[in-house]
Amino acid sequence: MGLFANIKNGLKKAGSELVKKVKYKNKVFEGKRAILSRFSKEQLVKIHKELGIPTYEEEFDILSGETKKWKKSKYDLIEDLVEYLSFEEVVEYARKYKKEYRDVVHNLEKFKEELFGEKELKTQEFKEVVKEIEEDERTFESKSEVIEILEFLESKINLYPDFSSHKEINKYILACLKERYGNENVEPEANIGRKNRIDVLINRTYGLEIKLADNPTELQRLPYQLHVYKDCGLDQIGVLIIKPPERCAKSALESIQKFLKRRNVPFKVIEKPVKRIRRDRKFIFKSEKPKKPKKTKKKKRGG
Repeated sequence: MGLFANIKNGLKKAGSELVKKVKYKNKVFEGKRAILSRFSKEQLVKIHKELGIPTYEEEFDILSGETKKWKKSKYDLIEDLVEYLSFEEVVEYARKYKKEYRDVVHNLEKFKEELFGEKELKTQEFKEVVKEIEEDERTFESKSEVIEILEFLESKINLYPDFSSHKEINKYILACLKERYGNENVEPEANIGRKNRIDVLINRTYGLEIKLADNPTELQRLPYQLHVYKDCGLDQIGVLIIKPPERCAKSALESIQKFLKRRNVPFKVIEKPVKRIRRDRKFIFKSEKPKKPKKTKKKKRGG
């Protein structure tokens, strides 16, 4: 009886702690909304553009065959950032734009103290609790299978000589994955949701996004892409970044690596020479039209 009683008490205690965590998570998101609501719409749009998050909505009309676009409302802009930013990041933006935030932080600390029964709450402890809770609720989890996929591709890519183009990298990666998982289980440019595509989808479960680190815009789009995939129900995602040693967007790469670590997204950065062909330098071969024979003037006969 003692053993069963202990198990029962343990489960009851765990359930109670879980309820408290859920309550606190909700309070954290309320706090983010409260701070972000103090920003003007123009400031929220500016933050969106800085983070590479679209400021408009899109919808494809099946009847007309047209894609309709409209600007997001202030409410939608706030909700985007509530999902995308951590509590600390929201506070940082509040400092940057000189918005009041101390009252929200104070109320959150007080709520946590009352909820968990702690009399003294150190600032560092508070930060760690917020970070832990947000990671539990909103960030990606490291998946062993995704890590294995990345390590497998890293070993294969390291054996391959220099790539001649981005297209060749994708072809080689697809060939390696199909060899391991089978053609029918590897889907390039797979649809995620209604309007989104991921570079590779394996077994309809594991996603892979491939980036070249010589293009800062390409790297800056990654956080929003991951956010969209997560919303569409795909949370087992790995990121493979190919870093050409000669030309690399170092600042953007460092920033994205910090983001991926913070969000606990499995990723690999592989240094490999790659020739990126610019669009303006592409050769388009057209079928040559047969040349018309030149007309020769007839000589007039002498009288």
